[in-house]
Amino acid sequence: MGRLVALLLVIVGLGLSACGAREILVLLPDDDGTIGALSIVNRDGTGKAIIMDQAHQMMLVDPAGSKIMTMASAAVMDKEFGAVLDSLPAPGKTFILYFETASTRVTQESQDALLKLFAEVTGRQAVEVLVTGHTDTVGEIGTNDKLAKRRAENVREMLLERGLEASFIWAAGRGERDLLIPTPDETPEPRNRRVEVIVR
Repeated sequence: MGRLVALLLVIVGLGLSACGAREILVLLPDDDGTIGALSIVNRDGTGKAIIMDQAHQMMLVDPAGSKIMTMASAAVMDKEFGAVLDSLPAPGKTFILYFETASTRVTQESQDALLKLFAEVTGRQAVEVLVTGHTDTVGEIGTNDKLAKRRAENVREMLLERGLEASFIWAAGRGERDLLIPTPDETPEPRNRRVEVIVR
């Protein structure tokens, strides 16, 4: 099971089963280090909810359903969950590429980020890539939608040329809907003319 909204849920028996635990839940930081929260309630809705909101907080559930809350030490994490954690894919990375005005050409300033993107994609054993194109607010909404999609497709093509499987790349255009820098209509803003690429 993988990370989901800042947590990794592990349900195992492993060595901790010696203490009578049937299930073990451990809360881990998200890829960026933030900690989410998990609210645990009985199936029938009775009883007080138990909140897990600290890194390496661990709940042991015995066969009778009793719950024990504790913290997983580094030694326990390594011994009991090391193999699971080592099998997880590398954390996701986000790259932002900026584009010339009304163009699908990546700016000169973004060439370094483009090379880092290529290296990240080729250096992973398993990869999926989400490519989202954006524009500033200059021009018609429909025109910007098409331009944003073309920018995303341009980056997708560059990744395909480097051997990435087409089925692992998703490209979409958001036009001027998700501005990185909020501006009024018809405002040229270089930071909004971008493609955001998530590699995971």
